[in-house]
Amino acid sequence: MMVIDESTDIAGHDSWRTAAAMALRNAANYRRILNGTFIGDKPLEAYSQLYYLDPQIVYEWSYYAFQSHFAIMGGYEVRGHGTQVLGYRNLDELSAMIDSVSYKKRKSEVDLPPKTYLVKDVVLSEKTKKVYNNIVLDIRTELDNGVITADQAMTKAVKLRQVTGGSVFDDEHNAVKVGSEKINECMHMLRQIGNASVLIWCQFRPDIARLGEAIQAAGYTVAEYHGDVKPSDRDMMKDQFNNKEIQVLIIQNDSGYRAITLNAAEWVFIFSNPERLLVRTQLEDRPHRIGQSKNVTYVDFIVRGSYDEVIKESHAFKKDVADYVMWKEGETKNQYVKRRVLRLL
Repeated sequence: MMVIDESTDIAGHDSWRTAAAMALRNAANYRRILNGTFIGDKPLEAYSQLYYLDPQIVYEWSYYAFQSHFAIMGGYEVRGHGTQVLGYRNLDELSAMIDSVSYKKRKSEVDLPPKTYLVKDVVLSEKTKKVYNNIVLDIRTELDNGVITADQAMTKAVKLRQVTGGSVFDDEHNAVKVGSEKINECMHMLRQIGNASVLIWCQFRPDIARLGEAIQAAGYTVAEYHGDVKPSDRDMMKDQFNNKEIQVLIIQNDSGYRAITLNAAEWVFIFSNPERLLVRTQLEDRPHRIGQSKNVTYVDFIVRGSYDEVIKESHAFKKDVADYVMWKEGETKNQYVKRRVLRLL
């Protein structure tokens, strides 16, 4: 038997990890996958995971046949085919594919306390707004003049996320401080909640450093967990946090969103919302795991009218699609099972 835990690791159809899993799959008589987030950012992530279990589940289609069946493609064309996903279709059938080979359990069926969500509005100063708006103007000008594509514009938009946090990288990759509005709101909320244990999720290293300095200066015990911290030191920080030896743990999104338990947290501050819904879902669950007995409150620090809101709206859309695929039930499931049986016969 071959079991893959966190099976979204093979969701990328052309990744080396997926290729390795596919090469090994034939050596196992039985194959299983485990995951708390089967579909993270798009329904097409289901393909490799289902193909690994049994190619018959996806009619032995190639990835591109699967994509053509379930996605509406458009945008820039290669050999007459669109390269951008504009929407999805036939999701009832995809839901039936997944249902036919899965055992699912909702979070509400597990003995865990509820999550509470709050949004803290952040207002930028006129100086910071000017920096933000100038970056928007530059991106729009390059896009209108055909200097960059829409995909390249989205890549450049990372600077907008940096500005809302208070720092931006210049062309020489040096961090330049542009404001402290979000840090100030974070500190205000921290003072309000008293002695509770707090996790702060943050994407950019300059923001982590500035937050750490502000929190330490205010008299709190704090640790900074990021990619440059040795694994042994990361383990020590996790233990210190869970044992209440430090009150605030600042974690870089990409460094700590998986496979760790931080049930000591009562509050979670989302200083930098990750672009990927999968990362957001996983980091939310670090303090919301079996053994958690306290209510956990999540606070999003958002600059209204900024790229912060674009990310939040994108998450809402992706979650709606994923929930539809994972939990919808209906006659289509029976139609799919019948079709698959006929193919096998």
